[in-house]
Amino acid sequence: MAAKKATRKKATRKKATRKKVVRKGSAKKAVRKKTARKTATLKEELPKSLKQFSKAVERELRAVERQVETAGRDARRQLTRIVRDTSRHLGRLEANGERQWKKLTKVAKADANRMYKRVQKAAGR
Repeated sequence: MAAKKATRKKATRKKATRKKVVRKGSAKKAVRKKTARKTATLKEELPKSLKQFSKAVERELRAVERQVETAGRDARRQLTRIVRDTSRHLGRLEANGERQWKKLTKVAKADANRMYKRVQKAAGR
């Protein structure tokens, strides 16, 4: 009887299957491609010179300032904050100068682009 019990245990045991190995290389490549695309679009969206960027931002700021005059109290407060933040940010960029504009890091470029998009949105463009 002892022999029968031993064979029963072997029959009920499941066979172990090998787990598939997940390759990490493709995920890393995908992240690198995404980052490269993001950097490329930032380079395309931001003007080459600080002077061009400054003119574009000031044009949008004037449009927002015109809206402030006609907006209600809550909208006026929000638009005024956008104008103030954008003016301060643009002032910092201009203080750093043209040479530093060309050497901006990805984070700084993304920040400047976000600020510009925010002003455009406020201006209704």
